[in-house]
Amino acid sequence: MIRKFNRVVLFVLLFAMVLSLSAFAGTPKTKVSIQTAPTVSGVATAGYALSQLTLNGGAAVDSDGNPVDGKFVWSNGGEILEAGVYTRGYTFIPTDKDTYARASGYVTVKAYRLTPTVQMLPEVEGKLGVDEKVSELKLSGGKAVNHYTRNRAVVEGHFEFADPDQKFDKAGTYEIPVVFKPDDTLRFNDSVYTYVRTCKNGPFKAAAVTVTVG
Repeated sequence: MIRKFNRVVLFVLLFAMVLSLSAFAGTPKTKVSIQTAPTVSGVATAGYALSQLTLNGGAAVDSDGNPVDGKFVWSNGGEILEAGVYTRGYTFIPTDKDTYARASGYVTVKAYRLTPTVQMLPEVEGKLGVDEKVSELKLSGGKAVNHYTRNRAVVEGHFEFADPDQKFDKAGTYEIPVVFKPDDTLRFNDSVYTYVRTCKNGPFKAAAVTVTVG
């Protein structure tokens, strides 16, 4: 009698558990497919989050081919991009979340480093003799800016000689190319150009300092 009672209790408990799980699982959601992938709008700048880019357009349908309303978002919008070409995931979130399941896909993203503009050339400290390397000299000061911002934000970094082993076998005055090296190498490239509005050959010219040898 006791064993029969225990079996009945166990059956009731198992039945209740099944009902509970069924209620928790709910009605299966309708599968959604991506009919047209969204397009990427904007220019991705290295060092910023993927969310700086906007997903436009795109379309999703149910299993019968009927349109499903919703929106496309980045699967990992907080990811900080490095320069390069990548495949990144997006998620389609249906407006009717109770009826339709989410869907996902991938698009190609290209992130660029910015190239600063040398706004002020550095000063040259020291003297250079004939057949001495320009690395004997010291560069100080100077300034580079982010030409792509309205306020021409200053880019932190320093200047170096383009060829520190360069020598001159005669006394005289020479133009020596210099390179701006940004501290933030994730967002910015090295820069070897200054911006000159009146330059006949274009708005940019090579950054160089004047040095007297001898």
